Amino acid sequence: MGLKKVIGIIFILLVVVAGIIGYDAYSTVNTLSKTDPTSMVGTPTFTNKDNKVILVTVTVTLPTAGFIPKGAKITVILSVGGGDNITNSETVNFGESKDIAVSFTMDTIDSTKLSSGGSITVEAWATSVPVILGFPLDQAEQSFSFGTFTVDGV
Repeated sequence: MGLKKVIGIIFILLVVVAGIIGYDAYSTVNTLSKTDPTSMVGTPTFTNKDNKVILVTVTVTLPTAGFIPKGAKITVILSVGGGDNITNSETVNFGESKDIAVSFTMDTIDSTKLSSGGSITVEAWATSVPVILGFPLDQAEQSFSFGTFTVDGV
């Protein structure tokens, strides 16, 4: 087999692979543009356990898009009373739904405040990084806020 034939076969393979990736990207963008982004991420639910531990759960549902395995690395970030940030990351594949739970143990001041019938504020937001074939695309990271929530004592 001559060098020209080998180069020709390699060129044809590269064109086919580029076409498949291009079609998959088009299919994914087309699917996502028809889906309301707010329907992909649910409203966080807060569970107060004995005024000491708060469990926050967010449900993320991504539609099926394209045929090359891809997903998103979702990081849920909580800021309690303007203090330290608590995070949890999960990778959610396209075509699946997953609950992302973040729990935090309150310090003595917040715990006492809740025990005496008070409340604390929790700011929640998330970042999303696309993942294609297991490789995160950090340069395409997006952030979105869930807002500020009030957690009452039990």
